[in-house]
Amino acid sequence: MINPVNPLSLYTFDLELLLFVGIFSFRLDKQSLFPLRLFVSLALIAVYTVLWDFGDGSLLVDIPCYALLFLLLIGLVYFCFDIPFFSALFIATAGYACQHFSYKAIQLLLLWIETMAPGVRENAVLANAIYFLFYLFFLPLFYFLFARHIRPHDDRLMDNRRTILIAMVLLIGATTLNLVFEENIDPFRQSPLFIVCSFYDLLCALLALLFLFPAFLPPLSLFYAIPAVELMSLFFSFPVNVWFLRKRLPPRGEEPMSPSECPLADSEPVDGGK
Repeated sequence: MINPVNPLSLYTFDLELLLFVGIFSFRLDKQSLFPLRLFVSLALIAVYTVLWDFGDGSLLVDIPCYALLFLLLIGLVYFCFDIPFFSALFIATAGYACQHFSYKAIQLLLLWIETMAPGVRENAVLANAIYFLFYLFFLPLFYFLFARHIRPHDDRLMDNRRTILIAMVLLIGATTLNLVFEENIDPFRQSPLFIVCSFYDLLCALLALLFLFPAFLPPLSLFYAIPAVELMSLFFSFPVNVWFLRKRLPPRGEEPMSPSECPLADSEPVDGGK
């Protein structure tokens, strides 16, 4: 895996997610006894993550655990802030989309750095320092682009429940497929496929944000008009395209064929080979 070695990766993920949710929610009206509610919420997430950490790390465990964490996050946002339920869904989805976009972008950056300077990934301190420095870049970036537009009692959060649900489904689907991809793709031996899948994740996270913020970003309102059928078609046809692409790449753990081993190496040239 391209990520730096981090035995506390689940807890790091929690922290990243909470920070991104925080930049969207800190201006909202708080419920009474907010400090206590916040403490209880953080404690629940910590306990949930500890229990999750006892799992075997398989997809059958991780996929439902990520989904349940997202649902828990929605409930805790609603518990801590004096907002309607769909506003809590909006905040949690926006925070998760920003976290996932940042995660995939940093993976691509680490892959590029490892290609230019092999061995960086093996230095856990340096690799983790690079990882978190880039996160510190993405936090203010997403605040400036999106989160700063949110104000208390802003009804635009509830403009269109359908788009909030579409953004949530798009994001959950993309993150689920990402878990499958990361389980089966070697980013160094199958880097073209890894890059394609990463850019797909980036696109899904960005589209989710643009669905959530069409009123805040008028120049990008064209994305708001994308028919849901076309978007879902793109979403569900992508794994099929990846499957065909992967059939043309060497299996994980195998070296690619040399030119002499290629079935076409001894064939006659077409049109004189010119």
